[in-house]
Amino acid sequence: MFYISLYDNIPQQEESAKSLVAELFPLVPPKRRKEAIRYKSAVRQFMSLKSFCILQDLFGVKLPDWECDERGKPYYAEGVIASEMKYFSLSHCKNAIAVVVSDEPIGVDIESTDRQISDSLLTYTMSDDEVEYIKGSVNEKERFIALWTKKEAVLKLIGTGITGDMRGVLKESEHYSIETSFNREKNYICSVAVYAN
Repeated sequence: MFYISLYDNIPQQEESAKSLVAELFPLVPPKRRKEAIRYKSAVRQFMSLKSFCILQDLFGVKLPDWECDERGKPYYAEGVIASEMKYFSLSHCKNAIAVVVSDEPIGVDIESTDRQISDSLLTYTMSDDEVEYIKGSVNEKERFIALWTKKEAVLKLIGTGITGDMRGVLKESEHYSIETSFNREKNYICSVAVYAN
């Protein structure tokens, strides 16, 4: 079982993002603030801080910053969260933020559908069958983004991130349960992956 929060009221102007960043700053732990200000863009800072605030809302508690395992996958140490919903994953793109919490390992990815896709990216990240599937569509970009989000959600689930095998990650798709949603009005696609039971 998982709960997802999608937030798509992203400020597009730097000035409006700066005021929102100032409001969110006191609501997150110091390490998270430090991570957020590494971004030069106030919009990106906002997304980093807002995703943490959404995570706190989903868990229903004020959280310390998370730890990361040797591969960089974030987690909370045993006992930090007094809930069976102890797993989480976050993702953001220029159009939206996705945050999930779950009682089992989980991965989420969200991507804008208005991004550009080069042939080299297509062949680097997709198997031959997937390239054929994408090229056979009237909306190649949407098909590509949907597959990309599925792959990245699985890679986050297993803890490798996009350093893992992008081309072959869905070959063993029977091991995963993946839900994909499309928001064509706000131009994003989101996928959530858990291990199949």
